[in-house]
Amino acid sequence: MEQETLPVRRLISGLALAAMGGLALVGESSPPTTHSEIQMSVEPSAKPIVAEAVPDTDQLLLRALQHSRASRSRPAVPKVTKPPLPKPTDSVLPSIVDDPDFVRLRYCESTDTPNINTGNGFFGAYQFDQLTWEEYGGRRYAKRADLATLQEQTIIAADLRSARGYQPWPDCSRKLHLVYRRQ
Repeated sequence: MEQETLPVRRLISGLALAAMGGLALVGESSPPTTHSEIQMSVEPSAKPIVAEAVPDTDQLLLRALQHSRASRSRPAVPKVTKPPLPKPTDSVLPSIVDDPDFVRLRYCESTDTPNINTGNGFFGAYQFDQLTWEEYGGRRYAKRADLATLQEQTIIAADLRSARGYQPWPDCSRKLHLVYRRQ
C-alpha cells in the first residue's frame, strides 16, 4: 500500500511546495527535498528562495481532500412532493353539508363555527378531538379540524357517524334527539 501511494504523495507534496513558495517546477517527477535541489528545479528566471519546512505529506493529502470536498458543489436533490388531494366543493357535497341533522349538530356543538378552537382539546364545527380527527382521515385535509373547511369537516363527521352513530356527540345528540339508523 505504501508503494502505491508514494507517487501520489510525491506529486501532491511537490504541487503544494510549488504553490506555497511560488516555485515553478520544471519536469520533476519527485519534489525537491533539499535547498540545492529547490534552486536547481526553479526556472532560471525565478529568484532563488530559501526553502521552508515542507509539511508532512499526510497533512497535505488531508488539506487537499478537505479543499476538494469544500469546493465541490452538491448536486441538487429533487424535492418529492405528493400531489394535493382535491378539495371538496359546495357543489359536490350539498346533501351532506346541508343535511338537517348535521346543521343542528354543528349549531349545538360550535354555533356552526368551522374554525373554532377554544383551547379545550376539541376543534372545528363538530368539535373533533385530535385523535378522532386523525383516526377518520382528517389529516388528509388539515392538521386539525379547525384548520379544515366546513365541507372537509362534514366529510369526516359523516364517516364518523357511519361508523359510530351519534355516540361521539353525546350531549348534543341527546339534546337534539338525534338517532342514526344505518342505511
